[in-house]
Amino acid sequence: MTPEQEVQALAHEGRFSKFFVERRVIAWALLLLTLILGIFGFISMPKRKDPQILVRLATAITVWPGMDAQRVEQLVTRPIEESIAENSRLHPPNAQYYGIHSLTLPGVSIVTIKLDEEVEEPEREYADIHLRLRELNEALPPGVQDIQFNSGFGDTAALMLTLASPPEREVTVSLRAQEMAKALQELRAHTPPAKAGSQRLAILYALPQGAEHTEVSKVLVDDFAHRLETESDSRAAHTFLHDSFVGLDIETTLSPDELFTQATEFLETKVHVGRFHPEAWSPIVLHSKEGEKIYQELMKVRGPQFSYRQLRDFSRLIQRGLISVPEVSKVRFQGDLTEQIELLFKQENVSNIDVALDRMSSAIRQRNISQAAGRFSGNELDVFVQPSGELETLDDIRHTVVSTQASGQPLYLGSMADIRRTYQFPPQQLNWLTTQTPLDGVQRMPAITLSVFMRDHQQIADFGVHVAQALEELQDSLPEELIIHRTSDQPRQVEENVELFMDALYEAILLVVFIAWIGFRDWRSALLMMLSIPLTLSMTLGACSALGIEIHQVSIAGLIIALGLLVDDPVVAGDAIQRDLGKGTPAKIAAWIGPTKLAKAIMYATVTNVVAYLPFGLLDGNTGDFLLALPYVMTAALISSRLVSMTFVPLLGYYLLKAPRTPQKELAPAERRGFSGFYTRFAQGCLQRRWRVLALGGLFIFGGLTAYRQLVQSFFPTDEQYLSYVDIRLPNSASIEATNELSHEVEEIVQQVAKEEKAAGHISSELVNLTSFVGSGGPRFWQTISPELPQTNYAQLVIELSQKEDTSLLVQRLQQEVDKRVSGAIVDVKELLTSPVPQPIELFISGRADIDDLEQQADLQRLRSLGEELRKIVAAAPSSTRVRTAWQAQRPQLNLDIDPDAAALSELSNQSVANASASALSGVNVTSVREGTLQIPV
Repeated sequence: MTPEQEVQALAHEGRFSKFFVERRVIAWALLLLTLILGIFGFISMPKRKDPQILVRLATAITVWPGMDAQRVEQLVTRPIEESIAENSRLHPPNAQYYGIHSLTLPGVSIVTIKLDEEVEEPEREYADIHLRLRELNEALPPGVQDIQFNSGFGDTAALMLTLASPPEREVTVSLRAQEMAKALQELRAHTPPAKAGSQRLAILYALPQGAEHTEVSKVLVDDFAHRLETESDSRAAHTFLHDSFVGLDIETTLSPDELFTQATEFLETKVHVGRFHPEAWSPIVLHSKEGEKIYQELMKVRGPQFSYRQLRDFSRLIQRGLISVPEVSKVRFQGDLTEQIELLFKQENVSNIDVALDRMSSAIRQRNISQAAGRFSGNELDVFVQPSGELETLDDIRHTVVSTQASGQPLYLGSMADIRRTYQFPPQQLNWLTTQTPLDGVQRMPAITLSVFMRDHQQIADFGVHVAQALEELQDSLPEELIIHRTSDQPRQVEENVELFMDALYEAILLVVFIAWIGFRDWRSALLMMLSIPLTLSMTLGACSALGIEIHQVSIAGLIIALGLLVDDPVVAGDAIQRDLGKGTPAKIAAWIGPTKLAKAIMYATVTNVVAYLPFGLLDGNTGDFLLALPYVMTAALISSRLVSMTFVPLLGYYLLKAPRTPQKELAPAERRGFSGFYTRFAQGCLQRRWRVLALGGLFIFGGLTAYRQLVQSFFPTDEQYLSYVDIRLPNSASIEATNELSHEVEEIVQQVAKEEKAAGHISSELVNLTSFVGSGGPRFWQTISPELPQTNYAQLVIELSQKEDTSLLVQRLQQEVDKRVSGAIVDVKELLTSPVPQPIELFISGRADIDDLEQQADLQRLRSLGEELRKIVAAAPSSTRVRTAWQAQRPQLNLDIDPDAAALSELSNQSVANASASALSGVNVTSVREGTLQIPV
């Protein structure tokens, strides 16, 4: 077929390419429009770390203080499950999910709700479930707090800020030392010298400035002094109860170390340092009364500069500042120590008074009126009446009349109880930040963590900039010493992902130019290939923006994968143009007829690649939602490559490609030289020996399948990041104090291992910080991490390194070390995952539900026995490690039998337990009673 015959035969098929060559002004306008749309699409597309997955999880948490797990299960958990089960859109039970999953602990019921994967509007179902639970509140037993329903369980924080208090300033410590020295000097000036063989020692506890002391502090100090006088050769004890410290000065034969050991044992077995004050410093033992030596001892044990109350005030100030940022949807904080009013009843004051707790609560409620009393209207003026008597200070509570004495005199609450404002004891949650401080080295500091959430369909870069501006504006209202650390920073992570894509783009362009130059030996052809990449990407990004696809790690991964396929069609089209030019075809014809000849081949290749990636869009569940952007991006990229090869490549080829000075003729295979000739002869030889080549191909397939079986299989890889985390689980009976001690121990192991690995040259990273959450998991700072609900036996540590490449190595080394050094607890060191797979294998054993209480007890014991047997079987597998059961040993409990004929204080305590949920202040509930102490949250 002659060139003229080819033009006539392909004129109908190549009208699209021919239009872009002959109508070049319009074509240039479309090219410019494509570039503009691509740039605008990339800038306007919302950017975030992970795809926005529709999480269909919610939780219902109910607290019943002081009640055992079995009763909570029967009277709270089961009614909640039955009420939730009335919803018809729960996830059907299968091997992976249950629609309702419950965990019952002493005093706490935790029910997790999973909706069906087909539910597209979970808010409607959550509203239905929430309404049912609100109606159920009225039917629950007395003392059960309202059900706390949380449907925002799947929200991921875009930024996590940790506020921490540095150690107390040296000048403040110096003032404390001077106060202690002065008190000791005044006391010892009137105290006779110690007898031979003994010495005077002082043991002191520094307290926060402004701490509200009560008789409890003096009682505890007196108890310790009495213990020393009866159990050791000690005498002449004098107690201190100052504004900034408590303690005693005693003549004893004990050494300072022995006295310190006695004090530590007393605190661990008899009381807790938190009974003095939760922010009390560790005790110091002094022989000298000189201020300089006292200062040196205080510097070793100095506490935080800011109190929990101050940290809470700072966090709320930052919360109010950040919530005004347009991109911020909500701000939550975790680690705040709840404040409460503590009423300590004195036996000598109440033994002869017949006043029940509900009478006291009623008196406080009547006094603490917080509602409007009406208004007067007249003469164009409305006057609102506000009743007086609202409780605002501790003195107001002390002067509350609870009864009348026989003489007719009023009986005040302050005459019956010692009242102070303090923190919840024991605390339910704690938060710590361990990091390098400028002046004091590595310190473990009390902290509060703020989780900042971004609104949907927003630019995370704008979010980061505006949050930074808001924090900068708040600096004038915050103390300079306050430590604010970005524990998790998604704007930084997204910026790194975009930079990764841009680096891959630049590398792809350079490689394409280099390979094209080697293959074509023509800089014009290489330039044409280079220009086709940004054109294809611009068209791809414009299409993705129109489809509503966001920029996140999956879409960026799709773009990076597509870079290797984007140039296939333009290379083929450009080569076809160059060949026709070599045959002497005019440039205006060769520019469109070359790609038209191969149009069907290019089309089929494009369709094949598109079909290969489309099945990713058919995956269901969270995995399908996570990967949904991948097939869309790949399809848009491949179709854009096809369009560019048939439109803009002919246009640019018309201007860039030139015919050789001498027309080229088709050479026979034997006449070809170089790599082209070698490849042609090699291909002909393979065709002539096709059965041998087929057999060799079969061997390669067999070898590939054999190698495939040796590969470690994982559908999703780990997410290489600066962050990793440690899950710590103690037995169910563990207190939060024990959990806190173990978390501190694990923190020290992390610091030691990181230091050793860096010294050995295995890693080059610095340990930036450790953020510890004790009593619950941290906020959901990563899409694939499900936060653990509050449990006193659980802690989570978030580790941050300076270089993400070292995270995997450090995690492996840490796991080996904690397995050796930690016993009696389950400690898992984990990397961040791309897809949420908490455990590779989980096995469930379920019992019967239609049995009575006696049969249930036997069934529970049987379930425990079967669970332990199954654990041993799985643990015996060669590749299994750290096998555990979710249902650990039963928590011990103490049954208290109260004599009805006991004294009035026992009667009061009994009534306190029975009325543990009685309202004591307007809008709050009594939470617990211990040792004759009534605690009221504020």
